Amino acid sequence: MTIDELYRFVQFLANKDQRGFIKPSEFNLAATRAQLDIIEEKFKSENTHKNLDDLAPVVEKATITYNSANNGAFSFPTRFLHFISMTFNGSTVELLGHEKLQNRLSSELVAPTAAYPVAVMIDDGFEIFASSTEATSGTCIITYIKEPLAPTWTSTVVNGVAVYNASASDAQELTLPTSTHKDILHKILEYVGVSLREADITSFGSSFDESSKE
Repeated sequence: MTIDELYRFVQFLANKDQRGFIKPSEFNLAATRAQLDIIEEKFKSENTHKNLDDLAPVVEKATITYNSANNGAFSFPTRFLHFISMTFNGSTVELLGHEKLQNRLSSELVAPTAAYPVAVMIDDGFEIFASSTEATSGTCIITYIKEPLAPTWTSTVVNGVAVYNASASDAQELTLPTSTHKDILHKILEYVGVSLREADITSFGSSFDESSKE
């Protein structure tokens, strides 16, 4: 569904529930949080084909570089949300917790090497070790979950009434695919305090199925 269809359906349910008018700013805030909630749930869940398909629009790959001004770390990529995997100079990086790093650095058996580098996360990015000392150069490629742009229902005031304006510079559709929109609707309604009844689910399902065919 489009962001406009979703907003109008939320307004419809809010009227039925006598919740009153949902301001665009309230809807946009709830939609942003709802989409992030679904990403969190699917990322933490089992890697089924459906979850992987649903998360595909927010999976990104980027090359990150060492920044001495960044606490000596390889900087996080743009809109970084969750780590998936990383390579350093072509070798797969093992991401460690800080409590394990010192043991690995001092180990004679499993110390990091160029073939088996390790990394830890800090506030400013990743500290990478391909030996007992921290790497300050090299090619680091990360695959990660990126934070999507905030979904935004935008409008133009016509005769005192807010009318949807899809061409506004700040207009933004949901990033996740239509297969997640019913779940996002549930989350939005929870945030704005609207109860969703079984008949409403059926109504939304019909609208959802029709929009998916377009």
